[in-house]
Amino acid sequence: AMIYRKILKIDRHITYTATLEMESIMHGILHLLSFLLLASTSLLAADLQWAGQVRPRMEFRDPFAAGDGDSFTIMRTRLQVKSTLERQTSVLIQWQDVRLWGEESNTLGDFSADQIDLHQAYIDFTDFANRGFDLRLGRQEINLGGQRLVGAVGWAAQGRSFDGARLTLAPGGTKIDLIGIRLADATATAHADNAYLTGAYATLPGTLKAELFLLHNLIYRSAGASTDQITLGLRQAGQIGAFPYRVEAAYQTGERGGEDVAALLVGLRAGTQLGRGTATLWFDYLSGDDDPSDGETKVFDTLYATNHKFYGSADLFLDIPAHTAGGGLRDMAIKLSWPLGPIALKADIHSFALA
Repeated sequence: AMIYRKILKIDRHITYTATLEMESIMHGILHLLSFLLLASTSLLAADLQWAGQVRPRMEFRDPFAAGDGDSFTIMRTRLQVKSTLERQTSVLIQWQDVRLWGEESNTLGDFSADQIDLHQAYIDFTDFANRGFDLRLGRQEINLGGQRLVGAVGWAAQGRSFDGARLTLAPGGTKIDLIGIRLADATATAHADNAYLTGAYATLPGTLKAELFLLHNLIYRSAGASTDQITLGLRQAGQIGAFPYRVEAAYQTGERGGEDVAALLVGLRAGTQLGRGTATLWFDYLSGDDDPSDGETKVFDTLYATNHKFYGSADLFLDIPAHTAGGGLRDMAIKLSWPLGPIALKADIHSFALA
């Protein structure tokens, strides 16, 4: 305020002694300077935390051994800033650029920054209005449980984020996440339909920490059959002595594309020590449809999962049911890991089949 008063005093003095043209110019300049000084003071006082990431990854792919494999380098660049506005309120903004090395034909002529996108932009309210729950509004990554049905797909360069709200509360030690996501808005030129994902994910207290969830996927189609599907299930992951384990199951019901849904997922995992290394037995079952013409679909839909974590690093099954042609999936695997100083040698052997 003191700096601003001094600037106004100088401003008046110059205004009285300058010509009319100079008065207009200087008046604008001094008010611009006063604004910049005040803005700089606010920025210096804010709690700004900067972070960034540059992640290039070279890949070689020849999934069908056809002899015409493809090699490329994809790079993700992220920049984010987080600011604590007040004790219980903070804001995060994260930009990202994803591109292949050599993607642009002429880097001297192409400088339009057409690959830059807003990956996350949200505001956090901790203990919102002293009501005992946290609220996050905006574009955000959402990972529920082991990301079996909702995940940010961190392996992919672009990743995934959602537009919506997430409310977190903890009554009696039970953590409950409530989500409301806008997947598509027909007001936008890119979409003809409205689509939503809502749900609740609860982690129970105690040593077992069992997880229960319910997800509702709703798609209103302007042309064609709509979807009104519910996914409910449970997940239990932990360790008994030296043996880590995971048990999970989910069931889908409702309607998908005008057909009744009755689909099932079962996942099992058990591990053990193997000298200095580990060995893990793995089994996943996602139901398929044996009669596509009966008006009922039995194909399990993995929704918005991080499928890379579960169905093999070759990424042949990133969209289930599409990548198995509605036949579901059965995956039996053994996973071995052996530490070698600062790195680890891993081998995953899968046996895939249609369900």
